[in-house]
Amino acid sequence: PRDFLSKKDEKIFSRLGMSSKLGLLRTKYNYMRKQLIHGDIYEDNIFFDGTGVSIIDFSDMKIGIIEEDIADVVRCVIKYRDYNVEGVMNFIRYYYKDIDAEDILTIATYNEAIFGSENRAKKLSMEKI
Repeated sequence: PRDFLSKKDEKIFSRLGMSSKLGLLRTKYNYMRKQLIHGDIYEDNIFFDGTGVSIIDFSDMKIGIIEEDIADVVRCVIKYRDYNVEGVMNFIRYYYKDIDAEDILTIATYNEAIFGSENRAKKLSMEKI
């Protein structure tokens, strides 16, 4: 499994102009609440049925921060549904009042850059929330 916010990925975040955000999140991560998370949410493991979301395949569960899983859901919704980032982030804020939306967007951008498209990551990195 890949290290969360790996230093190996610095070049990508430098190109995205996100190195400072990534550095802050790395520092903050050490103090964030850890819990059991799915750890592998991507398009093949998430289903939308119009009334909710279903997630399958729990073989990569791990101890981490819930923001990792939420960021992956945000990334999938934005990639495969016709939603804007602001609308998705407002939805997240409504259900997760104690979560920093900026952290979610940074992690979603990180994951998109590593596992998806650097072009989509660039668009996410320019979002203002």
